[in-house]
Amino acid sequence: MLQEVVARTLGVELGSYQQFVGSLHLYDRDGVKARQYIDEGFQSTLPMPAMPSGDAWPSIKALLDVEARIRSGEKIDASACGVSEYWADLIRLLQIFEATDDHRKIEVLRATDNTEALIDAVGLACGAAFVTPARVSSEDPR
Repeated sequence: MLQEVVARTLGVELGSYQQFVGSLHLYDRDGVKARQYIDEGFQSTLPMPAMPSGDAWPSIKALLDVEARIRSGEKIDASACGVSEYWADLIRLLQIFEATDDHRKIEVLRATDNTEALIDAVGLACGAAFVTPARVSSEDPR
């Protein structure tokens, strides 16, 4: 996404991107959540769409404004924020992240504004709050 913003700002074509990681950490306390996340199988089923053409900065500014409002506890209708569906989905992801560990907030989001599909696709990416009791097995996932 950052690469797309830079390319649009500079008026150049999007190039290839490679990333090399020298160190990744998985702590013992997060082992069960990591296994559940892998077992959900949602990680690669929802690729991020291409950023809409044009100047991204007005939408980024709107996204930052909405993020501050979400952090302050304001309820937001992502579809009414005056941004394209691409940016509205990012707003929805911020809402999902903010609702991590609060099943009531997740259920409210599921019922509104095209968010249910994103919640299902995100799976455990933002924490165990996304696993409903019917989907969690008490058996060791290994």
